[in-house]
Amino acid sequence: MPKKETPAVKKVTKKNKEVEKVIKVVEAEVKETVEINEEDPENLIEIDGFAEVTKKVEKALKGKEKFWPGVGRRKSSTARVWMFEGRGDILVNGMLIDEYFKDVIEPHLIYLKPFHAVGVSHPKSHFSASIKVSGGGITGQIEAIQLAISKALLKYDGENRPQLRKFSLLTTNAKVKERKKYFLVKARKRPQYSKR
Repeated sequence: MPKKETPAVKKVTKKNKEVEKVIKVVEAEVKETVEINEEDPENLIEIDGFAEVTKKVEKALKGKEKFWPGVGRRKSSTARVWMFEGRGDILVNGMLIDEYFKDVIEPHLIYLKPFHAVGVSHPKSHFSASIKVSGGGITGQIEAIQLAISKALLKYDGENRPQLRKFSLLTTNAKVKERKKYFLVKARKRPQYSKR
């Protein structure tokens, strides 16, 4: 004898059908290909570089690709680097590093410093990297990345330690803005003293 569907069961099956419809719509949207302007070769190169690095990260997470990790911190920023051998791009949170730090004046002077200290003049021809950075502002983030790259280069080759130490690239900069005190204008600045 078949069971009768109660009103509660009917509601659940109705909701399941609605959810399935939504899933189908989302899948259809995802399957749609993004049209790329083939006339502009620079866009294609950036997309190819991004795809290569993401594939390397996926393989590394599965244990198939060799990588060198590094973690760096500065102020309230934390950067995690996965560095790979071979030509490629350096990506920060899915964007090219120069695009991510476009507001910083000459950001390459900061994040390329560890590579130059080790003796790699063109790091993008030797290494590719995926970087996840969070917290803090632009300055804290780029300096956290610098420290993380230095630690990754140290894991890549232990003989790099003296060169990195020489430029103090393995030392965490622990300076943080001092907190404001009550009755004071800032951390140490006092209000103007008036005799009368």
